[in-house]
Amino acid sequence: MNYHFPPGVALRIPPSFGVDINSHFLNYSGDVPTGEIYGNIYFAEPEEVQHVADIFMLNNTDINLPGNETTTISRTFMYPGQFDAGFLGSGNVNDAEQIYIFQLFSHAHERMDRFDVKLVGGPDHDRIIYTALDWEHPPILELNPPLILEQGMGLKLEATYTNDTNETITFGLLGANEMMILFGHYYTD
Repeated sequence: MNYHFPPGVALRIPPSFGVDINSHFLNYSGDVPTGEIYGNIYFAEPEEVQHVADIFMLNNTDINLPGNETTTISRTFMYPGQFDAGFLGSGNVNDAEQIYIFQLFSHAHERMDRFDVKLVGGPDHDRIIYTALDWEHPPILELNPPLILEQGMGLKLEATYTNDTNETITFGLLGANEMMILFGHYYTD
């Protein structure tokens, strides 16, 4: 995966912060795989930075997928309200009148058929701004110009899953479980 920030935007990484290069794969062979994962981080000179980026993660853990059914679930995150709980950055998002989202990408497991993100509120209410149709290779949406969220606007996550097992599937970290997470990068004024 390649994450590109717009010119003049950089993520501040505090000294105590860790970078998790968390690769996912399914091993149906029973053999123990070996491999290596590499990450390249590019640094910006302070005088080049116009906006300091932060990270958000909007997570729906209320997943209940009955066996042998196709289920669509959704959750809406309003800004600031429920939305600010997903902010992982160091900035105080509650003080910002607007946030500028410049990148979005989803995370789900193998039962996901479709993952949409809709804009809530404002003139483009209910417009789909992001779609993933492949859980293994979700697109990274780079927004230039950025998506501007003002107070009273939000994002609605809507995902459809097909559970072809006889068991109910719930939220969890294992491949046998399911997830509904939207990651993104933003900056404020």
